Amino acid sequence: MGRTARGLASGMALLLWLGGCALNPWYHPPKVFTKLLQFKVAEEANLNQSIAFDLVIVLEEPLVEKLLALSAENWFQQREQWKRDQPAGLRTWEWELTPGQQVAPFRVGGAAEAAAVLVFARYSTEGAHRARLDPYEVVTIELGEKGFELRPVFKQ
Repeated sequence: MGRTARGLASGMALLLWLGGCALNPWYHPPKVFTKLLQFKVAEEANLNQSIAFDLVIVLEEPLVEKLLALSAENWFQQREQWKRDQPAGLRTWEWELTPGQQVAPFRVGGAAEAAAVLVFARYSTEGAHRARLDPYEVVTIELGEKGFELRPVFKQ
């Protein structure tokens, strides 16, 4: 192989290595993009009752589908057992939100290596009251009277 060919091959390898290209076998694009949560808690949220709200960073892929099968009510009933059974598989943050409360934005740390980011809200109304956040980098969670909605924040 000539000097030019070796230089070209080295240059291509370096570009693949540095560029994070899909052809680079060591590059794994992040599955989770969530970095910041913003909250809006309505004055009449949860029929004017406090809301238990959990952020769950799922670190192990096999746990994702199991957790997505739970309603928020099931999660809150089983949360302590999940945390005991999966100490290396889950990281959780827990809030108790009151109607109309102002909540500071929350920076989600360490999510880039996770398998998923989930939230559960304990409403007194029927419903699953859970959501998956990982496709969104910044998301506003609007906690309303009978449930919550996600509002992704798109940068311009």
